[in-house]
Amino acid sequence: MKNLYITILIFLFYSAISQTNVVVIYNGSAINNGDTAVFNASDDPSLEINIGSIELHNAGSINYEHYSCKKDEYDLVSGSEVALCWAGHCSPPWYDVMPYTDTFNSGDNYFDFHGDFKSYGHVGISYVNIIFYDGDNPSDSVYFTAKFNITASTIINKIEDNICNIFPNPALNILSVNLNSKITEINIYDIIGDKVLEQNNINKLNTNIDISTLTTGQYFIQIKTDNKKIFYQKFIKR
Repeated sequence: MKNLYITILIFLFYSAISQTNVVVIYNGSAINNGDTAVFNASDDPSLEINIGSIELHNAGSINYEHYSCKKDEYDLVSGSEVALCWAGHCSPPWYDVMPYTDTFNSGDNYFDFHGDFKSYGHVGISYVNIIFYDGDNPSDSVYFTAKFNITASTIINKIEDNICNIFPNPALNILSVNLNSKITEINIYDIIGDKVLEQNNINKLNTNIDISTLTTGQYFIQIKTDNKKIFYQKFIKR
């Protein structure tokens, strides 16, 4: 019941502030502002749901110079994550607001959006609002709700916690990574989500990353394992 009240309040909030210059098209058909798109899957930890089949149509007379999107994870199953791609860039899942904008002129269709949902084997129903808006006038917006229904399969997937360690943090030249699963790939992103380092074909439980070329600041490390799990951690380069 609590989730129902939250859903109603969020719907009323977005309906009150939203205008309808832009129409969301899902699977080839226009949907109403605030409608729900449903994505069903089983709890395969390697599964990635593509929030695709989404197109935008500018049905108004306004030419947008800084159009963008963001997400509101108002009821996300713990351990799951959603990442968005917009204007040719993909941001890591800890970004709710895309730092990129694009032009979107009157009468045009826009295809350069998609998102990815990963459950990592966690079962349940998640709701995420995907909001498209004018960066120069955020109240000019439209949104849809993505519903992810992850059901239990016959495979029991054990979700392991606290198995990823990185040190030292802060680090100067070398960042060490330890897991109890084999590391296959490591990517490092800066604070706005751009990839700045990568290391592939590792296949070790422990590895060291040379970060001496990075400038001082905060970064995020993405660690992929041979059992299809992905870990994110923040670190500081001294």
